[in-house]
This record gives sequence, C-alpha cells and structure tokens, in this order.
Amino acid sequence: MPFGIHTSLDLARAYQGRSFQGSEPWAADTRCIFVGYDPNFPRWGDQKWIDNCGQYIQYVEDPLLWWGDHPRHHPLTPPNPISLQGYHGKVRGLMNLCGDVLIRENIAFVDLLGKPTFGSWGTERGLFRRELQTPENLQHLVMMYNWLRDRSKLVILPKEVLNRMCSIPANPRLADDEKLLPDLVPLSTHANAFFTAHADQEMFHLAAIPNLLVANHFPFFWNGVMLAEIEQTLATMAPTIIEWFHLHPV
Repeated sequence: MPFGIHTSLDLARAYQGRSFQGSEPWAADTRCIFVGYDPNFPRWGDQKWIDNCGQYIQYVEDPLLWWGDHPRHHPLTPPNPISLQGYHGKVRGLMNLCGDVLIRENIAFVDLLGKPTFGSWGTERGLFRRELQTPENLQHLVMMYNWLRDRSKLVILPKEVLNRMCSIPANPRLADDEKLLPDLVPLSTHANAFFTAHADQEMFHLAAIPNLLVANHFPFFWNGVMLAEIEQTLATMAPTIIEWFHLHPV
C-alpha cells in the first residue's frame, strides 16, 4: 500500500500534543518505551478504518478509557490471542512472556515520525525521509530523545529502527561494523551520535540512553519464514526485561 500522512482530521487532532500512544512517556508509572518508525493506521476510507476508526481515535485520545472496554493493549493487536502477526502481535507475545512486570498500563509507544500515517513507509522512502526532517518533526525527535534518556524507563528498540535513526540524511551514521549489533546489547559503551536537530546543537548520543535494548528479528510486518527467529528473540528478551524490572523497582 502507498505510504502517506493520514488524512483523517479527527485522528490528526487526537494526535496533536500527544505524539505517542499508550501511557505518557514521561509519567512515573510508565516503565517501558517501545520505539517504532511511525504511528501507522489503516487508510481513511478502507473498510478496516471504517469499522474501527472510533476505537483508534479513542485510544489515541484516552487509552485508559479504551482499556476499560477492551482486553487488548492496542486496537491493532490481532484478535487471535496467540498470533504474533504485526508489530502489536509481537508486543503482546512479549507481554505474555514477561507476565505482570510488563503490562499495558506501563508501556508507551513513540515513533521517529510524530504524526499518524497509513501504508508502508518503505514504498515512499523519499517522502518518509522528508517528513522526518521537517522542523515540526525535528522538535518531536528532540522531545522523544529526552523521554528515552529517563533512567527510570526501559527503552526497547528494534534493530531496524535503530539503523533508520542512525541514517537520517545529513546526520552522522554509525560505522558499518557497529550497525551489526547482536541481540539485546546495552549500548552504554557506544557513544555514536545518531541525531542532531541543528548544525550548532550538540549531537544526541546512544550512550545517553541509559537503559536501551536492541532487538533483532522484531519486524513490523508478518513474515512466516521468520516465525522461529521472532519466537526466539521474544524468548531471549523476556528474561532480560524481567530482570531489569526487578533491578529497577518503582
């Protein structure tokens, strides 16, 4: 499906001032922040949007209200309770493995792009890159970076998103050998700059994110061939996450 900025005015209004989903990233009760590419929803006018647009907008505006009527953590979570399909299917699988420590009320979702979209950004890479570098989105990235630096939060970052962060045009890149990071590497020893909003501004460094886990095989779209790798990644991540929560009690 072609990629674009979402055309629903109601969704855009809901997202203004809330460039995240789920719990508030700065809140004390929020313990875990997932970082993705873009807040992606079905395209306006598609049947899935027509059937569920009210849920999407209510979730963005007031997730607590939405959770009161729904057992899932996100409206885009697959109905099949054991499905790992899609990004939120994998998040749910990870939540199931982590038990009570990782619950929907303590999770925030933030994205490199701070406005709702539809379709796959991979089909319109030029548009995605331009949107990442608008003045509005640069402000969003500064705000996101400050959320990720909070020592009370665990940041979960799929490796493919990390590579995109490190290759925003006109900004420093990781060296090629340092892009090949293994699963779940705390990056406190990596002082690589990945983003700078202005030429005269101090570069942002991965090393400033104190609790960062990088996950391989956490693709955003379903790929049945990779199912075993995805299951292995989730099984490897879960004990690490549980241990982090035990070492960082509220």
